[in-house]
Amino acid sequence: ARRAARLTPEVRRLHARTPPASLVVGGDPDRVELHTLGTSRRPRAALAVGTEAPLGTAERYAVHSAI
Repeated sequence: ARRAARLTPEVRRLHARTPPASLVVGGDPDRVELHTLGTSRRPRAALAVGTEAPLGTAERYAVHSAI
C-alpha cells in the first residue's frame, strides 16, 4: 500500500496523457513501468509493472498484449 501511494502522483501525470501512454518511475533495481488501460480519451486505469531492469522485447510485447 505504501508503494502504491508513492506512485499516485505519477499515475495522475500518466492519466493526463493521451492513451496509450506509459512512463517509468525509479531506476535499477527498483523500477516501475506504468501503462494506461483503456482506449478512450481518458484512461480507465493504470497497470504498474515492477522490474529490476528495462524490459526486453519479449517482455514488452507480453505487457502490451495484456493491455
